[in-house]
Amino acid sequence: HHGRGGADDATLAEALGVTVEELQAAKEQIQAERLAQAVADGTLTQEQVDNMQAMQAVKEYVDKEAILADVLGLTVEELTAARENGTLHDLLSGIDIDPTVMQEQMQVALEAAVAEAVAAGDITAEQAALIAEQIANGAGMIGKSGGRGGLRGFDGGPQGNRTGFAPFRNAPTSGA
Repeated sequence: HHGRGGADDATLAEALGVTVEELQAAKEQIQAERLAQAVADGTLTQEQVDNMQAMQAVKEYVDKEAILADVLGLTVEELTAARENGTLHDLLSGIDIDPTVMQEQMQVALEAAVAEAVAAGDITAEQAALIAEQIANGAGMIGKSGGRGGLRGFDGGPQGNRTGFAPFRNAPTSGA
C-alpha cells in the first residue's frame, strides 16, 4: 500500500527472515480474521467492519506532514528540516495558529482524502457519506499519533499533539 510500514516493520521483517510485504500481508490477514471473529461473535456487525475498513482506506490518502506544513504556512521540506535539526520548537513558537482555522484546514484535507478514496474505488459513496458525517461532527477519524497517517489533532478537535499532524502522502493518482 501507500507508504505502509516503516522502520519497525523493516526491523521485524528482517528478524523474521521475511519481506516487509510478507509481514504486512500477515498482519492484514490477522486483522481480517479478528474482524471476522468479532462479526461471528456478534461483537461487531458486518456494516461496522465495512465502515472501519473504509476509514482505514481513507487514512491511506492522508499525509499528516503535508497538512501540518500547510497549516503552518511551510513546505514539507522546511518542516522536515526543522524537525531534523532540532529547530521545530523555535519555528512553532514564532507562528500564531488559530485553532479554528487549523481544524477547518484539517477538515478540508480529510474531505479531499475521502473524495480521492471514492474516485479510486477504495470506498463506496455510502461509506464516504458516513465518514463525511463523522468528520463534520468532529469524530475521531485518524487513530493513533504517528505511524502511517496517524494524526492526533483529528482525534476530536484541535487539541492533541499539534506538532504531530500534518494531505495526501503517496496518494495514488487515478489513471487518466
